[in-house]
Amino acid sequence: MEIQPPQRWLEAWDLTPDGEPFASSWSQLLPVRRGDQLLMLKAAMAEQEVAGSAFLAWLQGRGAAHVHERQDDAVLMERLFGPTALADLTKDQGDAAAFTVLRNVADAIHSAPAEPRFANIIPMEQWFAALAPVAASAGGVFVKAAATFEALGASTASRVHLHGDLHHGNVMRRADGTWAAIDPKGILGDRTLEFAMMLFVDVAVDGGIGDAPGVIARVSAASSVAGVDRERLLAWSFCQSALYAAWFAGHPHEALWRPLAEGLEGAAPEPRTLS
Repeated sequence: MEIQPPQRWLEAWDLTPDGEPFASSWSQLLPVRRGDQLLMLKAAMAEQEVAGSAFLAWLQGRGAAHVHERQDDAVLMERLFGPTALADLTKDQGDAAAFTVLRNVADAIHSAPAEPRFANIIPMEQWFAALAPVAASAGGVFVKAAATFEALGASTASRVHLHGDLHHGNVMRRADGTWAAIDPKGILGDRTLEFAMMLFVDVAVDGGIGDAPGVIARVSAASSVAGVDRERLLAWSFCQSALYAAWFAGHPHEALWRPLAEGLEGAAPEPRTLS
């Protein structure tokens, strides 16, 4: 199906198309120019994308793409380059090099002031709310995941604004070569949680999501680079994979995330050791 440029926003924001429109799972995108500025127009966004764009604007460029305009279901942001740049860096220099970039981006995002908070920030308890009911109804791996999350939440000493989906595909380069993130979720929680998603990425496999042995192999490098506790990071990764399995129950993606969660279950620390 041919994707039509979002004409309404081209006119409202005085934009000139500068490439072909394309679509993600949740929105339509178009490279544009306004004068000498290279920008990206993202429109027809799903509700979660609209919320993410509000958080992106609130960050004011701290570790993330600058937002120039935002209204209704559209956002105009600085154009970033190289959607595979961080994956390519991993292939050339190894996981630790990519983790260093991701940590620097995360640190910039976490530097946002704790108060006043972003108005619509999602508490991590809300983000992980699906675990407890699925544990009650389905049992299995979700029981330990729900208990692990409770222990992690109870032992979180301080909370920061998190991107919430920080991985290789969501960090690209600015024109000056620095790195910035896109597509944040906007979660308030444990800093260690931020580094969980990046562990799932295996650039050597189709689809980019690796298996449990790969996550376990990467956790030491990531925890060292990020300066977080290895066991706590492994516990968050286990919880995150189980959460995705809960969200995708009955969906084809469950076949990806549930085996990953089950593979991490035995390696994840016991909840009582996290309190």
